[in-house]
Amino acid sequence: MSSYQSALKKLKTGQVSPVYLLYGSEQYLQDTFLSSLLDHCRQGQEELDLTRFDLQEDSLTLVLDEANLFSFFADRRVIVVDQADSLIGASRKSITDKEQAALLEYLAQPNEASVLIFRVLKDNLDKRRKLSKALLKEANFVEMTPMDERAVEAYLKEFLRDGKFKIQREGIQELLIRTNYDLTKVTSELNKLNSFANPDQLITKKDISLLVPRSLESNVFELSNAVVALQIEKAVKIYRDLLLLNNNPIQLHALLITQFRLFIQSRILMEAGHLEGDIAKTLSVHPYRVKLALKNNRILSLNQLQQFYMDLVEADFAMKQGLGNKETYFYILLMKLQDMVEKNKS
Repeated sequence: MSSYQSALKKLKTGQVSPVYLLYGSEQYLQDTFLSSLLDHCRQGQEELDLTRFDLQEDSLTLVLDEANLFSFFADRRVIVVDQADSLIGASRKSITDKEQAALLEYLAQPNEASVLIFRVLKDNLDKRRKLSKALLKEANFVEMTPMDERAVEAYLKEFLRDGKFKIQREGIQELLIRTNYDLTKVTSELNKLNSFANPDQLITKKDISLLVPRSLESNVFELSNAVVALQIEKAVKIYRDLLLLNNNPIQLHALLITQFRLFIQSRILMEAGHLEGDIAKTLSVHPYRVKLALKNNRILSLNQLQQFYMDLVEADFAMKQGLGNKETYFYILLMKLQDMVEKNKS
């Protein structure tokens, strides 16, 4: 299995494999690597002999038949197969035993005049499967799973170092929060800003707030902060707005559970004497996330945080069982939290 960087390095030295499996949900890395690979295959040719398939629609037999052909007008045939999830057991559509045997045979002796590229935009590889083992061994298996938050920030700063515009430090953090540290979303927003910005323009946090929409995760992060700060009216407004945007209450509660788990873990480590940087390393999250998690995380006691977390988990279970009105659980939990805080005061 190769990393994105090592596979790209080999490509730049002219090493092209007959079979690739581009694996992982980081679409920006997949698209960038595929573009570089196609550009390399196009070198010295007037036209690229390219065929594309979708394994959710087309049969693997058809793909392999195409891969075994030779090109009449180019040095290589390039076959790109999208949605090849069934090869790693990540799709409802499965391949037949005959197709699997044919692919195993092809992997053992591929057509050197073809470049066969399978794409899987998922992260759930089943390494126990016979075909997965064969692909890991015989194909150039390039892993492009999501970057961690520090790597995404490093990429953003590298882009800005070479770009035509700059972003204030506070603006960088706002952009990362609004895109939930998702590299594909970050690059998409950077491309939009590149069209908007003047040469050498300094983009502020206010500009980012106006131009970059919040991701769902970012909105839930803001919602969570309102809850721990006991800003009940603000929390209700954010939640209602999310429902008006047709977000599923079950999905919202799942994200809230994740966020409150971070609040609790950060609080426990802080009270144990750990610094923000150490907490970030321990929890494998960006230091800025920890800073924000601790900023408003002092109004509720640790016991109150843990109780609200357990209430969220119980509500999540009840909603999944079809009990009650899914949209009202959050409001009920807010009232319970208010009552709990008031009782502790008296």
